[in-house]
Parts: sequence; structure tokens; C-alpha cells
Amino acid sequence: NSTLRHLRLTQTEMNPKAVLKVAEGLQLNKALVTLDVSYCNLGAAAGAFAAALKENSTLKTLNLGCNDIPSDKLALLAGALAANRTLTELNLRGCRLTDASVIAMVVALRTNTSLTALDFSFNSGPFGQAAARDLGVALSFNTTLQRLNVSSNELGTGVRDVIAGLRANTTLTALSLMYNDVADGTAMEIADFLETNTTLTYLNLSNNEIGDEGACAIARALLRNSTLTTLCLARNPFTESAVRQFLFALETNATLTEFDLKFTSTAMLELLARNKARAEGYFDTKPAMCLP
Repeated sequence: NSTLRHLRLTQTEMNPKAVLKVAEGLQLNKALVTLDVSYCNLGAAAGAFAAALKENSTLKTLNLGCNDIPSDKLALLAGALAANRTLTELNLRGCRLTDASVIAMVVALRTNTSLTALDFSFNSGPFGQAAARDLGVALSFNTTLQRLNVSSNELGTGVRDVIAGLRANTTLTALSLMYNDVADGTAMEIADFLETNTTLTYLNLSNNEIGDEGACAIARALLRNSTLTTLCLARNPFTESAVRQFLFALETNATLTEFDLKFTSTAMLELLARNKARAEGYFDTKPAMCLP
């Protein structure tokens, strides 16, 4: 087929022979740009896509999400990713990634020059410190990745390794760290990173364990950060005391336009609206409301 550009086979029970046929077709196909085989019970057959990625020069988006893929087959995919120069989005959400799987993938990130979006989220077991450390190292070398989702992986203090790698990264603009047991100490590391980072525009820290100390550190970072436009902190255990610090920070910060947290006030909404108007080129001389 020379005209089909998008193929969605999600939630299709595919036997190994069917998977092999799709993969073999992908090797020869010169038109397809999007392939979704999520929830297809691929298992070991997913390894067949490795050869396809080495040969195919048109596919840009591959969704393998929610398939239980063995580590050795993911290693084959990682090898193909290192050589591929056209794939821009790869989804491995909920693929039961192990430490070995993640490490193989992030090693490929060191040399891959085309991938811009990678989803490692919602894998059943924790990555572990070794994988988090290797991910951080890969991010310090990678120069093309723009969006990274590592939510729901129980990274804990491993998030610090990811942030350490991002200090040398100048391309990532969106990072999701939901459900990763991020506590105050790690939140303070993130705050320190935000003070000097000039590329990240979206950061999701929802559903973590950030209390007042960590939240206040992030609020102080917003006084210096001038690139972040979206910050998500909903369902964290900080109190209204930290929210007041965010409100104070927004009096100075002129770039944050979307802020998701459990407490909002009219004053905060007005400050966010002011920033959004500035970003869109509209200016309102009416002063924003402030807490007394």
C-alpha cells in the first residue's frame, strides 16, 4: 500500500504470525507515518519491529504501549532505535519495563538524533536507581528529545538523577513526574534546577509527597524562572501556607499561565490570566488582586 499513512490496531489480539506480517510490511512500506499496536498482547513478537525500525525510513510515531514485552525483545528495539533516524515518538507506556529494559533504551538515547517524545510511564515495577541514573546520563547527552513522561514508576530519589542529567540538557521542554514518590528533599533539588533552567515549559509533579518545605522551594524558584508556562502540583500534601508563597511568586513571575494545585484563589487566577494575556500580546492595566 502506497497511500495509507496512519494505522491503528489497538486492542487487537494479534498472534505471532500476524505481528510478523505487520513488521515485515513495515520494512518495505514507504508511506506509513503512524502505527498504533497498543493493547495487542504482543509479547515476545514485539521484537519483530526491531528489524522494521532499522529498515523503515518513514514511520514517525510508534505506539507499543500496554504490551508485556520481554527484556530481550526490548533490547532489540533499543538497538534499532539507536540506528533509526526518522522515528520521532515512541510510546512504551505500561510495558512492564525492567531495569535492564530501561537501561537498554536510554543507552540508545545517547546516540539517537530523531526522537522528540518518549513515554516510559505507568510501568508496573520501579525502575530502580541504576535505570534512573542511566536515564539522567542519557539526557545530559541527548540533543533532540523534547517531551519525556516517566510518571508512575516509583522513582523516588531517582528523580534527582533525572534532574541532574537535565542540568546539561538544552532541548527538553516537557517533563511529567506524576506518581513517583517525590518528597520534599527531591522537590528542593527540582526547585534548584528550575532557578537556572531556560528550556522547560511544562512540569507535572502531581500526586507526589511534596509538603510545605518542597512546595515553598519551588515557589521561590518561580521568582527566577522565566520559561515555565505550566506547573502541575495537584494532590500533594502541602498546605495553604505554601499556596501563599506561590501567590507571592506570581506577583513577580510573568510567564506561568497554567497552574494546577488543590488550592486556588481569585487572586491567583487573576495573576495567571494576566500572564496569559501578556503571552498572547494583550495587556491589561488593571492591577491584579492580592492577598492582604
